[in-house]
Amino acid sequence: MASKKKILVIGGGFSGIGSIKSLKEEGYDPICYEKTSHFGGTWYYREETPMGIPSIMPTTVINHSKEMGALTNFIPNKNFPNYMRHHELLQLLTDVAEEFDCLTHRLQ
Repeated sequence: MASKKKILVIGGGFSGIGSIKSLKEEGYDPICYEKTSHFGGTWYYREETPMGIPSIMPTTVINHSKEMGALTNFIPNKNFPNYMRHHELLQLLTDVAEEFDCLTHRLQ
């Protein structure tokens, strides 16, 4: 049995989580390099910005509805508002990453 080809994904934000999910569906073994200790990219709020890593503002609300930004195979939490705040969007990203087993593909 041949081993799966490993593919490096840079960053654990929206694009990184989506890439991990898609690569797994295509039969690859994605490895994610995330500079911080958390998935979520800039949507993970930090009061401090070590190493120049950007952070979302604590008052940020997304400018598109959760329906317009939804994945075709993952429904956002019905209790989230239509226009989510940063912590709700981060929870959505975490839910997607957990649902599609993306968290185990993080380079340690």
